[in-house]
Amino acid sequence: MKKIFLPLIAASALLNGADLDALQKGCDDGNRASCYELGVLYDNAREGAAQDYQKAAELYSKACELGNGAGCSNLGFLYDNGSGVAQDSKKAAQLYAKACDMGDEAGCSNLGFAYANGRCARQDYAKASEFYAKACDMGNGGGCYNLGNLYAQGLGVKEDKNAAEKYLKKACDMEPELACDR
Repeated sequence: MKKIFLPLIAASALLNGADLDALQKGCDDGNRASCYELGVLYDNAREGAAQDYQKAAELYSKACELGNGAGCSNLGFLYDNGSGVAQDSKKAAQLYAKACDMGDEAGCSNLGFAYANGRCARQDYAKASEFYAKACDMGNGGGCYNLGNLYAQGLGVKEDKNAAEKYLKKACDMEPELACDR
């Protein structure tokens, strides 16, 4: 059994290395999706890529410059947390805004979170609700969940238990593990 198993591991490692090379070539050729996907691999230590936040940040930056909203959002997350780059919440918020403008639902939700928690300038629940609503409309369960909570508490919006229930149900339908048991 070991004789069969070990060659399979070696073949898998070669395949992963080839995938990394192909993605790198695509990125070098200006393919924004390749830059983003390669960034994800380095960010999360997948497919044979060692975790390297600095390399992920470089790749997300290139993807963002090439018009990939998810690349902008993920780069913003690295800035928000100081992973591979100097921690900079204002830069993170700018990147989330750029991602949201490009139609990236996570960018909109992250920007809402930044406003709700005063991470970009000052705390502004009304702005947070706008970006959570935009994210929710794009299909982001976290945006729906956070918007529902703002309605439940009357933060940035008029307190409205019916609206809160509507958005929390929508969040539960989209992402049960996030919103159904809360």
